[in-house]
Amino acid sequence: MNLDLIQAKYPDEEAKIPVVLHIPTEPLVKGTEYLVAAVERLQKKGLQFKFELVRQLTQQQMYERISECDIYVDELRCGSHGVTAVETMAAGKPTITYIRPDLIDSYPPELPLVNANPDTIEKTLEELILDPQRRRSIGVASRKYVEKYHDADIVAAELLEMYNEIGRSQG
Repeated sequence: MNLDLIQAKYPDEEAKIPVVLHIPTEPLVKGTEYLVAAVERLQKKGLQFKFELVRQLTQQQMYERISECDIYVDELRCGSHGVTAVETMAAGKPTITYIRPDLIDSYPPELPLVNANPDTIEKTLEELILDPQRRRSIGVASRKYVEKYHDADIVAAELLEMYNEIGRSQG
């Protein structure tokens, strides 16, 4: 990922009404209905936050919307993260997504994604909405994680080394 394209804008700890953003490409696959139901229950409880559900954005529009949110919800059903989760982490946002239990150990231990599924999204979202310091610290950790594991230069160097090893073992 070219990190020059995405500037980090960490959640504001002073924000009185945090913005929760969800940009599903495929709502059924992403578990959007579970998120919407959780949002409705939290709003009925009187929790103060703004929920934005948007679709069909250009990449630039998506980056702009992400830069203005405080929490990003990626997906709740698939069990692994995709490119958008990496982009939101690069933007310094706490990102909620579902990582299957059998895959967790395949990630680096400092993976900053907030793990949630349809059964836990309400509690997970409520905790993040109520804790601005946690939102910011996860956002900072998210950017550092992407810089360490997803920066294009680092990934290219790792791939080059792998190809060189293969070449050495073949020759």
